[in-house]
Amino acid sequence: MKQVLLPVIMGFFLFTMELLGCSQITSPQEQNGSDNYILVKGKEFSLNPDKITLTVDSTASIIFANVGTIAHNLAIGEFNVQSRTIQPNTRDTITFTPDTTGRFPMWCDVPGHRDAGMEGIVIVGGR
Repeated sequence: MKQVLLPVIMGFFLFTMELLGCSQITSPQEQNGSDNYILVKGKEFSLNPDKITLTVDSTASIIFANVGTIAHNLAIGEFNVQSRTIQPNTRDTITFTPDTTGRFPMWCDVPGHRDAGMEGIVIVGGR
């Protein structure tokens, strides 16, 4: 039950903080046991942060927030995960467990967006 409620509560918290104008929380990365929660904001044509760090064999939840003016998504090909393509001012969460260490690309998979610069790096390290 904890694995289901915690991402929901974290997403609600981050959404509420943004609504209240707490923009200093641009990319929280919190460790809670073996879980990683990371907020990645996407807009024309960048990701913020453009580099995130995860721990191998630990569940990660990436909250992708579209803060742009057109539809975007977030893909991490190495782990075969992708958010839904979402409209401006909405969010989607992808949850997965990285099983390989290394540096892997993440990007917006909407045609043309990656080529326009909407990409970053996922670094997966050991425990």
